[in-house]
Amino acid sequence: MPRLDPVEQADAPPEAQEYYQTDIERYGEVLNNTKLYAHSLPILKAVKDFAGGFAAATAIPLGQKALIRVRVARLNGCPF
Repeated sequence: MPRLDPVEQADAPPEAQEYYQTDIERYGEVLNNTKLYAHSLPILKAVKDFAGGFAAATAIPLGQKALIRVRVARLNGCPF
């Protein structure tokens, strides 16, 4: 049983809708982490801004970014 239930798009506050829409445009659906972060709009904004900044950074090559994501997931015990 999850500790937090995801906030579905129909139940998300208006301020979160832009993030839901961006997920749909990029991935075809709203990501589960977006649905969970939507419980706290400041956290949702901070996480999405950080992820956007990381994606836009050019100092780290794209292939290395992928390796970083996999390594961090592995360190956290996430089956990435």
